[in-house]
Amino acid sequence: MRKNAAVYAGLSVVFATAAILNYNALQHFAFDKAGVNFWLSFGVPVLIDVFIAIAAYIALINREQGESTTLAKSIVVTFTLGSIYLNSLHYPLTVYGLSMAALVPAVVFLSIELALQQMEIKHRRDETILNIRKLQGQAQEWQTVLARIEAEKVQLLAERDAVITRKNAEFEQKTQLLNDLLAQIQTTELHLEQVKTALVESESCTVDWQGKEANLLRLDGMLAAGLNYSQAAKVLNIAPNTARNWAKNLNGNSLSKGEVKQ
Repeated sequence: MRKNAAVYAGLSVVFATAAILNYNALQHFAFDKAGVNFWLSFGVPVLIDVFIAIAAYIALINREQGESTTLAKSIVVTFTLGSIYLNSLHYPLTVYGLSMAALVPAVVFLSIELALQQMEIKHRRDETILNIRKLQGQAQEWQTVLARIEAEKVQLLAERDAVITRKNAEFEQKTQLLNDLLAQIQTTELHLEQVKTALVESESCTVDWQGKEANLLRLDGMLAAGLNYSQAAKVLNIAPNTARNWAKNLNGNSLSKGEVKQ
């Protein structure tokens, strides 16, 4: 109601002026035409005008609250038409008299309609402003959500990059380890190939040994080089058991120290 204080104040002035102008005509109708007691006839204009004012006030309140105004407006229209008819009985049956009879009730009715329309426009405007504010609040909430999602996205990307970097480092480390192992395997294979070649060359050559002592030294050297008794015996063209027996005669001076695999 405070929001429409100017509307209510203007209507109050219109109602007060209209009541003063209509008072004489309605009192005259009640006393002269309807035969109401003289003293009671003064209450008829008050009753009609106050009832119209109450109905108009209820219609304004309902419109302000966004509720139905059908009944209150119907009462205002009915009693406005009645007021015009009763006023016409008081004024002379001329164009001017009938115009005066309709003027005041018409002004009151149009004032009410104008006020109702203004309140309807204001009500819609307030609803529009409220909806806009709600939409702005929702937009801000969505912006906050989007900002949080963007921050989480940046964090996830950073974590992903960190994981990729760590995995790449581990992969490079394992790759380097595999390369080192491959190099060792290749070196071992080369060494084995050299040993194999040496064995083949040793087996294919003819050794002319001069005495058992020389053969013992040869046996000790081959055992120290990593050959087993069978391989060494084959090179010396003796039996493996003979090679073992010869190794026992080294008297602790063996280069292999007895560590040769049997």
